[in-house]
Amino acid sequence: MVRTLIMNEKDARLYMAGASLTRFIGFESLDEFVANTVIAVGDIETDEMVFFSNSIDRDVKHLEVDHTEFFSDYFQHTVEGYVYPEYRPQVDLFFSNKHLRHCFEQGNYNDSLSYPCSVLDDTVYIRASFELELDDESGHIFATVVLIDVTRFHSERQALATASTRDTLTGAVNRMTAADLIREYIHDHLDGPAGVVSINIDNFKAINERYGHEYGDTLLMNFVDEMQSYFGHSVMVSRTSGDDFVLFFPDTRKNEILAKVDAFANMEHEGFGHAGEVVTFRVSAGISMYPECGYGYDELLTQAVEAMHTAKLDVGAHCLVFDEEELDRHRESLGLSLNELVGNVPAAIFVYKAYGNEEIVFANRLVIDLFECGDLDDFMVHTKGSFEGVVHPDDYARVNREIWSQIRGVTHDNTDYCEYRILTKGGNVRHMASYGRLVDSASHGKVFYVVLHEKR
Repeated sequence: MVRTLIMNEKDARLYMAGASLTRFIGFESLDEFVANTVIAVGDIETDEMVFFSNSIDRDVKHLEVDHTEFFSDYFQHTVEGYVYPEYRPQVDLFFSNKHLRHCFEQGNYNDSLSYPCSVLDDTVYIRASFELELDDESGHIFATVVLIDVTRFHSERQALATASTRDTLTGAVNRMTAADLIREYIHDHLDGPAGVVSINIDNFKAINERYGHEYGDTLLMNFVDEMQSYFGHSVMVSRTSGDDFVLFFPDTRKNEILAKVDAFANMEHEGFGHAGEVVTFRVSAGISMYPECGYGYDELLTQAVEAMHTAKLDVGAHCLVFDEEELDRHRESLGLSLNELVGNVPAAIFVYKAYGNEEIVFANRLVIDLFECGDLDDFMVHTKGSFEGVVHPDDYARVNREIWSQIRGVTHDNTDYCEYRILTKGGNVRHMASYGRLVDSASHGKVFYVVLHEKR
């Protein structure tokens, strides 16, 4: 407070504001902040250094640099002399006049970057930021660059940063961080190429239902490790939700991405043993390429997910690249096949979930007619929407035992045959022969496909 008494009101307010900001950053005093800071102001049109202050590990607080020294020279010397080699291209681009001018033209007037330097065999961490402003009188763009030595905070903040950017279960990059990193990459690489890939585990819901959520969680963790090992650490693996993952391929062309992802999607992936049983699974994938498919991350992700879902529905596709006309052809083929199956197959067909309350998920017109119902809603009300409601109450317990006895029997072909009665809405009893098969459904997990035939 003594210091503020000898200042005018404006200077005192600035000092107190600076002291508050200093404490927010983590330094104990404004003097400590100044002692760990470099400030440089340059005209990026003429490359003149118009102001320079370097207090890092020095007693000199303000060092005016001759205006003939180039603004870019200081940063080039810093990059080449101190920045770790693997970080030099990124830091060099960050400080370049070309990049600063491009940022201003795009409306990005400030940005920041952290990087390690080697100083006297010690690692020093620097937080760099810039602010861009147009000078009305000269029409030139001026950049104010601030470099702060944040080494003392690095270990603690690095741990916090890692925790905030990673998925807590799998260790993959989390959804929000992935989106930010991909948007940043696109901003800095306007010509591409790059690829956004959506990957989803087929029938993961059924795996969870059969083996338990703890098993499913462990499978997801192992799957992330498998993807990172298969695609390499240049590819970012992120988890968006559940069993949905997004991969980002920087600086990679479509043919290369398609070859790797298609091979990955067409292989059988092995989980880990469960009660002596080896669990295997497959995945579906969709690819969207930057910049040919779009210029924004949200658009690219939507397209990749759309291609993945189309691949999941199209048996044998496994992996598709986003192309609106090509996906339309796939969907048209799928729609035609489904319509032909539902409308023209001369059999009563219904589908129900194998576990839980055995919920009915589909029934065709011939099934509805067998039960003397008016429509699907009428049929669902009559059967209470479950397989138990399909079978005559006096037959259900026996039928359920017979079905699972055959499914778990020596043939291992997941088929069953049994006979039972049904009770129609009109109160009539009909004798049926039932042929079933247990299959994995992408939407519903384990389900039974059943064909009913009335015995005369």
